[in-house]
Amino acid sequence: MNTECWYALRIRTRSEKLSSIVLEAKGYQVFFPTYTLPHRQVNRTVERDHPLFPGYLFCRLVPNATGKMVSSPGVICVVGFGGQPVPVSDSEIEGVRAMLKTGVATQPWRYIPAGTNVRVRSGPLDGTQGILVSGNDSRRLVVSITILQRSVAAVLSDDTMLEPLRRQTGPRFDPGVNAARVMQSANGYS
Repeated sequence: MNTECWYALRIRTRSEKLSSIVLEAKGYQVFFPTYTLPHRQVNRTVERDHPLFPGYLFCRLVPNATGKMVSSPGVICVVGFGGQPVPVSDSEIEGVRAMLKTGVATQPWRYIPAGTNVRVRSGPLDGTQGILVSGNDSRRLVVSITILQRSVAAVLSDDTMLEPLRRQTGPRFDPGVNAARVMQSANGYS
């Protein structure tokens, strides 16, 4: 049974929008998240969209159907390890979608591998899971795309209710450990 999963595609810089249009025209479901920044022109300021994950976009496909996609303009490769594409968690994609859907100001954020895992219990981000980060004057919810080691942050209002989540136990994906295992098996070690 080949079910479709989300995969991150590495895209030539500044070709993300073109690649997403071409992939959609080929029938793929594409997710190209953007955020808006003011851009100063000579006599006025206009807002322009910028990729939340520069050099990447997300595409839903079956695991072994990468050929047509990689031959699309701007597409470099499907992100993975050991020559195998690695799917992006549906919950990570949905967390980013939820942030964008609410209209809350979002921006790229440094990747945060550990922190307080929380679920928002009120407001426009209700139900979204991420990591809570506190700064000088605000709290932010950070949602990460693990395989890209990139994150997106949204400012939380003062009245947002949060619920701490228990840490998941069991194996966790660690690119460094997995890369070491791939190298060991390639060299004949186990």
